[in-house]
Amino acid sequence: MSISFRLNLLIVAVSALGLGLLVAAMVLNAGPRIHAENDSTMRLAKEFVETTIESLQGTSDPAARLKVLLEGLKGVRHVRIFLYGEDTPEAADGDAGADAKHGGSGGGAFAVATGANGAFYYAQ
Repeated sequence: MSISFRLNLLIVAVSALGLGLLVAAMVLNAGPRIHAENDSTMRLAKEFVETTIESLQGTSDPAARLKVLLEGLKGVRHVRIFLYGEDTPEAADGDAGADAKHGGSGGGAFAVATGANGAFYYAQ
């Protein structure tokens, strides 16, 4: 083996080791950041639901305004905000016991669910 081949092999090995260590560090540090982002998203969604409930109390037709608001939220990533008991994500998946699972009987309550850790918030 020539000296230049061995030097190139050493450079490749050191570079591969460094890249592997960087990837491992990124993976290990991703967990806390994902949890922080999920908690922040859930907190924001919860505050949005509470603010919406307060703002609907002063309207003449809260059902129509609520329907418009919920239609605008269907494309939100990682969070599902829906009127509990109507078109729940569990019901869409074919789970007939969704109301019993979350302690509700449907009808006019908000629910916020996140997919990352299964967090669930229910407000009437």
